[in-house]
Amino acid sequence: RLYCQNISDACENLTGIKSETSSFRNVKLYPNPGKELLFIQHGFGQGRYSFFFRDIHGRDIFSSQGTSESNVIDIDVSMLPDGFYFLIFKHENSTKIYVDKYVLRR
Repeated sequence: RLYCQNISDACENLTGIKSETSSFRNVKLYPNPGKELLFIQHGFGQGRYSFFFRDIHGRDIFSSQGTSESNVIDIDVSMLPDGFYFLIFKHENSTKIYVDKYVLRR
Protein backbone atom coordinates (compact mmCIF):
# COMPACT_ATOMS: atom_id res chain seq x y z
CA ARG A 1 0.00 0.00 0.00
CA LEU A 2 1.05 3.56 -0.64
CA TYR A 3 0.73 6.05 2.19
CA CYS A 4 1.65 9.67 1.62
CA GLN A 5 0.44 13.22 2.10
CA ASN A 6 0.46 14.28 -1.52
CA ILE A 7 -0.62 11.23 -3.53
CA SER A 8 -0.17 12.90 -6.92
CA ASP A 9 3.47 13.83 -6.39
CA ALA A 10 4.31 10.53 -4.69
CA CYS A 11 2.81 8.46 -7.48
CA GLU A 12 4.54 10.51 -10.14
CA ASN A 13 7.86 9.97 -8.38
CA LEU A 14 7.27 6.21 -8.05
CA THR A 15 5.96 5.49 -11.52
CA GLY A 16 6.94 8.41 -13.72
CA ILE A 17 3.25 8.90 -14.61
CA LYS A 18 1.82 12.34 -13.98
CA SER A 19 -1.94 12.67 -13.57
CA GLU A 20 -3.44 14.84 -16.28
CA THR A 21 -6.91 15.25 -14.77
CA SER A 22 -6.69 19.03 -14.49
CA SER A 23 -6.08 19.53 -18.22
CA PHE A 24 -8.41 16.75 -19.38
CA ARG A 25 -11.66 17.88 -17.79
CA ASN A 26 -14.10 16.08 -20.07
CA VAL A 27 -13.17 12.61 -18.74
CA LYS A 28 -14.43 11.28 -15.40
CA LEU A 29 -13.91 7.92 -13.70
CA TYR A 30 -16.58 6.63 -11.33
CA PRO A 31 -17.01 5.15 -8.84
CA ASN A 32 -13.54 5.70 -7.45
CA PRO A 33 -12.74 3.78 -5.31
CA GLY A 34 -14.53 1.02 -7.21
CA LYS A 35 -15.62 -2.58 -6.72
CA GLU A 36 -16.89 -4.44 -9.81
CA LEU A 37 -17.59 -1.94 -12.60
CA LEU A 38 -15.75 1.20 -13.62
CA PHE A 39 -17.39 3.83 -15.81
CA ILE A 40 -15.45 6.25 -17.98
CA GLN A 41 -17.53 9.27 -18.91
CA HIS A 42 -16.08 11.27 -21.78
CA GLY A 43 -17.16 14.04 -24.09
CA PHE A 44 -15.77 12.68 -27.36
CA GLY A 45 -18.88 11.00 -28.79
CA GLN A 46 -18.78 7.79 -30.78
CA GLY A 47 -15.45 6.39 -31.81
CA ARG A 48 -12.64 3.97 -31.10
CA TYR A 49 -10.91 3.98 -27.74
CA SER A 50 -8.23 2.06 -25.90
CA PHE A 51 -7.24 1.85 -22.25
CA PHE A 52 -4.96 -0.03 -19.95
CA PHE A 53 -4.40 -0.39 -16.23
CA ARG A 54 -0.90 -0.08 -14.82
CA ASP A 55 -0.02 -1.02 -11.24
CA ILE A 56 2.13 1.12 -8.94
CA HIS A 57 5.20 -0.81 -10.08
CA GLY A 58 4.63 0.28 -13.69
CA ARG A 59 3.46 -3.13 -14.93
CA ASP A 60 0.62 -3.32 -17.45
CA ILE A 61 -2.14 -5.36 -15.79
CA PHE A 62 -5.13 -5.23 -18.13
CA SER A 63 -5.92 -3.56 -21.45
CA SER A 64 -8.72 -3.41 -23.97
CA GLN A 65 -10.00 -1.45 -26.92
CA GLY A 66 -13.34 -1.00 -28.58
CA THR A 67 -15.81 1.42 -30.09
CA SER A 68 -17.94 3.66 -27.88
CA GLU A 69 -21.55 4.16 -28.91
CA SER A 70 -22.15 6.83 -26.27
CA ASN A 71 -20.21 9.08 -23.90
CA VAL A 72 -19.95 6.38 -21.21
CA ILE A 73 -17.80 3.24 -21.34
CA ASP A 74 -18.27 0.53 -18.71
CA ILE A 75 -15.39 -1.75 -17.74
CA ASP A 76 -15.68 -4.95 -15.71
CA VAL A 77 -12.84 -4.76 -13.16
CA SER A 78 -14.00 -7.71 -11.05
CA MET A 79 -11.04 -9.83 -12.21
CA LEU A 80 -8.46 -7.33 -10.92
CA PRO A 81 -7.16 -7.67 -7.37
CA ASP A 82 -7.78 -4.85 -4.92
CA GLY A 83 -5.14 -2.19 -5.24
CA PHE A 84 -3.98 1.13 -6.58
CA TYR A 85 -3.83 1.52 -10.36
CA PHE A 86 -3.28 4.07 -13.06
CA LEU A 87 -5.79 4.11 -15.90
CA ILE A 88 -4.46 5.28 -19.25
CA PHE A 89 -7.25 6.15 -21.71
CA LYS A 90 -7.10 7.30 -25.34
CA HIS A 91 -9.99 8.17 -27.66
CA GLU A 92 -9.63 8.67 -31.42
CA ASN A 93 -11.44 12.03 -31.24
CA SER A 94 -8.80 13.51 -28.94
CA THR A 95 -5.09 14.13 -29.35
CA LYS A 96 -4.50 13.75 -25.59
CA ILE A 97 -3.90 10.68 -23.48
CA TYR A 98 -5.77 10.68 -20.18
CA VAL A 99 -4.00 9.30 -17.09
CA ASP A 100 -5.66 9.07 -13.70
CA LYS A 101 -5.40 7.18 -10.44
CA TYR A 102 -7.91 4.41 -9.71
CA VAL A 103 -8.44 2.48 -6.47
CA LEU A 104 -10.11 -0.92 -6.44
CA ARG A 105 -11.38 -1.88 -2.98
CA ARG A 106 -14.03 -4.45 -2.09
